[in-house]
Amino acid sequence: MPRRQVTVDVPGLVRIITRELPFMRIALVCYTLALLLPVSMAAQGADSASALVGLHGVIVVPRGAPPVDTSEIRTLAELTLRTAGITVVTDMSERTDRDAIGILVVGLDCLPVQEPSYAYMMDARLYQLARLVRPSKMAPSTFGTWEAGGSFGVVGSAGKLREVARDEVRAMVEKFANAYLASNPKK
Repeated sequence: MPRRQVTVDVPGLVRIITRELPFMRIALVCYTLALLLPVSMAAQGADSASALVGLHGVIVVPRGAPPVDTSEIRTLAELTLRTAGITVVTDMSERTDRDAIGILVVGLDCLPVQEPSYAYMMDARLYQLARLVRPSKMAPSTFGTWEAGGSFGVVGSAGKLREVARDEVRAMVEKFANAYLASNPKK
C-alpha cells in the first residue's frame, strides 16, 4: 500500500483559528508571551542583592512599543529612582566610575490582539559591566544581575495599556530601588 504524505500549514491554521475564534487569538498571544518571560538570570535571591553593592548610579534605558512612548517610561522610571535617592546617570562622558554604573532596562512589549485590545508583557532588568575572574583577553561585557519578574496580560484599550504600563513601571522600579537601598545603605 503506498504511503500518503500529509502536510500541515501551521501558519495558515493559526490564521484560520485566530480569525474565526477571537478568544483563541488572545489565548495564543498570552501563551506566546508566557513563553517569552525570562526563566532565570545570572543572579537571583540573596545573590542579586549582593550584585548591587557598590553601585554608584543607574542609567535608565526604556524599551517600549506604541501606543506607550518610551519617553513616558524613562521619565517615570527616573523620577521613581530620584525620589528614592538613587543617582540617575544621563551623561557617561564625564564619569570616571563607569564600572560602578548599572543599566536598568525597563521594557514593554505589546501586540494589538483584537481591536481595541492589547496583549502586553513588561519587565525590568539591571545589567552591569563584568569581567572574568580568571586571566583572559576578553573585554568586559554586560551581564544581567537583577530583574523584576515580568508581568503580562490583556487590556481593552490603548488608554488602559498606558495606565497599566505606568503602574507596572512604578512597581518594578520601586522594587529595584528597595533592593538597591538595602544593598547600599546611606552612611
